[in-house]
Amino acid sequence: MSEKTTGTTIGRLVVIKGELSGQEDVMIDGRVESKINLDQKVLTVGGHGIVKATIVAKTVVVAGEVQGGIMAETIDFRGTCRVEDNVDVQQAAIALGAYVNGTIGIRGSKRE
Repeated sequence: MSEKTTGTTIGRLVVIKGELSGQEDVMIDGRVESKINLDQKVLTVGGHGIVKATIVAKTVVVAGEVQGGIMAETIDFRGTCRVEDNVDVQQAAIALGAYVNGTIGIRGSKRE
């Protein structure tokens, strides 16, 4: 029986102060402060996650709290999220109850 690789999880009791980058998906349910660069991967900020950082990722899912700018191809603001800063994205989904205090710049997708 083979295991499915799910990426890295930063648990509720973990605090990272410094740059976070990598080549696999990351789930944050703890706290990260500084800068996150996962430009080709998925970043999920879980319901208990607190991120005080600028974020660059292919896809961002936010259920927790983000204080810092976000740049992504797609973003999913869940109904429990709280985002404080500007967002630059190609596609966005915003659930009822999501809180975003900043601008959401939606740039056109690269179609030919």
